[in-house]
Amino acid sequence: MNEKSFMLLETAKKFINQLNLDIMYASIGGSVGRGNADEFSDIDLTVYTKTIADDIAQNISFHQNIIQLDIKHTDELPNKERIIASPWNYRFLYESAVIEDTGNRFAEIKDWAVNYYSSIEGRKHVIEQVCNIVKERTQHAFNSLKKGKHYSATIAATGSWTESALLFLFINCNSVDAGKLIREIQNVEDHYNTVKIVSPFFNEVKVKEIIHIMKQFRYHLRNQAYSFEFGIDEIQDLLFEMKAKRLCKKDETVTLLWQAYSEALWLYFETSNGLYFDDYFEMLPKNIRQGLSRIGFTPLKEEQIKILNQLSDDLLNLCKNMMK
Repeated sequence: MNEKSFMLLETAKKFINQLNLDIMYASIGGSVGRGNADEFSDIDLTVYTKTIADDIAQNISFHQNIIQLDIKHTDELPNKERIIASPWNYRFLYESAVIEDTGNRFAEIKDWAVNYYSSIEGRKHVIEQVCNIVKERTQHAFNSLKKGKHYSATIAATGSWTESALLFLFINCNSVDAGKLIREIQNVEDHYNTVKIVSPFFNEVKVKEIIHIMKQFRYHLRNQAYSFEFGIDEIQDLLFEMKAKRLCKKDETVTLLWQAYSEALWLYFETSNGLYFDDYFEMLPKNIRQGLSRIGFTPLKEEQIKILNQLSDDLLNLCKNMMK
């Protein structure tokens, strides 16, 4: 663990001590959990308590740092049965640091999970679950095409590819760090070259413009009084700007574009009330539509969608072959 990670970890412990909650378990994910935090890192903190009934997600400024706080009931603490049933859902345990642990229960399940995810059996279960996710999204893409919903079909196909790519990152690189995804996929040259041709988010967009587009979108959603405060508040704008500065420093604009696309998609899912993206998009102001189009929200043609789905299958097969 580097010095910055240790400092942020200690900050998180101080924050927990001043919370008016009976905290039984707590962990940190992201760059701090991995131990490679830098000047742009925030604190991804999850705490478990019996004090609340429903999950609470908040963005908090504390000692000149940003904490993304997720408060859960202790009943939601991961256990072996849940991990085996849905291993992909709990992969965050692979790169997390436990900082509060009543009875050493959290540390024990975390250690067990790391061993499980490192085993052939665990990885085969992970691949099986992701294959099912990809299959569902691929089917949704084809169903959307039949209904003439090309935006939604594009999003489903892109989601299939993203899930397959994240699986490849996990199986091939033992990592759940999404920031590495594009960099690692670039090593599969033929695959990456095809992805660049058919994916919607490979555009020439300056970093400042990407930041502005995301700010515009969040500002619009705030003005519409959506209840999704965690995702649309101004601290999220600051977090995205910090992420952009990190990736700009590394000369990874493509990764920034992909992350902007993914983040905007997250905002859509949380504020759409089940609307197809095609219908949601048409309801947005012209300037917001133009901005989102710049970061990848354009409808692909049917042939491009088919190729993108095939690329997802190719990555899944690569992962399966690694297990032989």
